[in-house]
Amino acid sequence: MSKKLIIIALLIGCLPAYASATVAEGWVRHDIGPQTSPIYLDVADIDGDGDLDVAATADVHPGGSNSEIAWYRNNLKEGQPWEKVVISSDKPETDPIVGAGGIVIADIDGDGRKDAVVVTGNVITPKGDVYWFKAPIDPATSPWQRFTLETGVSDSYFKVYTMDADADGTQDIVVGGNKGAALFLNPGSPDQPEAEWTKVLLPEGTGSTICMDDMNNDGKIDIINTHTGFKPDYSGNVSWLDVNSNGQVSFDQTMIDPSLVRAFDANTMDVNEDGKKDVVVSTFQQPYIYWYEQPAASTAAWIQRPITDTYEGTDLFTGDIDGDKKTDLIISGLFTKKIYWFSYQMKNGEAVWTDHVLDDDIINPGDISLNDMDGDGDLDVVLAGMGENQIIWYENQLPRANPCALTFVLGEKSSALPQLRSFRDNYLKSMPGGQSIIKSYYAASPGIIQFLQSIKSMATGLSLW
Repeated sequence: MSKKLIIIALLIGCLPAYASATVAEGWVRHDIGPQTSPIYLDVADIDGDGDLDVAATADVHPGGSNSEIAWYRNNLKEGQPWEKVVISSDKPETDPIVGAGGIVIADIDGDGRKDAVVVTGNVITPKGDVYWFKAPIDPATSPWQRFTLETGVSDSYFKVYTMDADADGTQDIVVGGNKGAALFLNPGSPDQPEAEWTKVLLPEGTGSTICMDDMNNDGKIDIINTHTGFKPDYSGNVSWLDVNSNGQVSFDQTMIDPSLVRAFDANTMDVNEDGKKDVVVSTFQQPYIYWYEQPAASTAAWIQRPITDTYEGTDLFTGDIDGDKKTDLIISGLFTKKIYWFSYQMKNGEAVWTDHVLDDDIINPGDISLNDMDGDGDLDVVLAGMGENQIIWYENQLPRANPCALTFVLGEKSSALPQLRSFRDNYLKSMPGGQSIIKSYYAASPGIIQFLQSIKSMATGLSLW
């Protein structure tokens, strides 16, 4: 390793800095940019510069309104503010879409650029639409072209994802609806006037929340789905669907829970580390979050296990938040004005969960995601701040086990770390190229630590340590 890299390693701090009064220690809130009542978001590198950007939809929920679709360019490594780019305006003279719901960023037409797919879902007066917006060569300065897949359906669409369901090399669109989920098969060359998408309904009883993962380890992406249910009993369900494409698309549905009241958002994680994906589910306006253990045999029943019975969460996402190599759960509380995350430890074969507050005074937090926004090697939180009228990211500054080579060398309790951390936050981040230096350092740290550990092992074996 060069002297320059060694000096950089010795200059980068690794522990938390200051957090605001309502934000828990170990987190720092940053406002990305304004949007009136943002509701759903997706994180992706839209402009191809290697940094993660944020796309979001806005809707005055639940009545519905003219909706703005926008993306926010990540300029952190240049030390500049985020740049807001409007994909579709909410101004009446622009023929805006109404009641926007989920958004996903994906290459729909195969031209190598990241397009945007948006659905609508007015709750009070259901009117489901599906659109995709073609990204121009320069997505920041040129207009995005809107294409309509479907409009005016008597349903409310919420979540949307893409997958190659029919294995033809193009991205198809999966939409979760209050009255049922659907798949739209990409016709190929979808930006041509004659292009017609084929709509395939998912099995009866599916609902508005979807997420994607390989549930049976066959190398193919599957669909996880929840249905919240309807008044008065809100008898919902949770299931996953194996997508078959042998000439014609079909679905093999596995019921995870046929009668979960108010089943809402869902995601996956391997809680018991048996190599099988389990499913975590929130419940709408109920203080329950569950995880469902995938059984060893595909025909056996899934086992419902509690995460909490005291937190009324809504939108959730999974990832390793604290760097302990275990998957954690982040969840926004739309009606409680709080954001919590949950970690766990296995004790006597059972998962014991611990709740952690992230922000206990956030107005109507909406869709939430986990992504490394600043390239420092940990997962930050990205949020649609509905009541805040802001897209927000929370910088993760939680202590991590050996988060960097410097902490490994000096030790977690070293008195030198605060000064080095201050240098990182107050100088290095703001200097030209500083973010890139930090990103490169954290990317190199695992290798540095592994090398130092091997030296330590050799020295210990020779009784030199």
